[in-house]
Amino acid sequence: MASEANTLSCEDDLFIRFNSFVLTTDEADEVVPSLNDIRSSVAECALSLIGKVITFTTKPINLYDLKNTMSLIWGNPKGLKILEIGDNLFQFTFTEERDLLCVLNGKP
Repeated sequence: MASEANTLSCEDDLFIRFNSFVLTTDEADEVVPSLNDIRSSVAECALSLIGKVITFTTKPINLYDLKNTMSLIWGNPKGLKILEIGDNLFQFTFTEERDLLCVLNGKP
């Protein structure tokens, strides 16, 4: 039986974990995003990259400095937004697909 438990697929494991969640009464109310919210979120994510900044210090990264540095390196893409989404993990959102593609292709 132990070997069967080790062969769970990722989907099965997630299903089991999600089913183990217990919501409070405050959390139980359903939240339904509007179609416009969904469309704008999908559009924003389509022009986003996720990147991790590797440092040799425990000092937190300054978002202002990161944006200035990356803007210079990437040729000052118009409307670049940076959002911290984890431990030194950032979402870089572009307004133009060509700017995103230049970054992906390693060009300034």
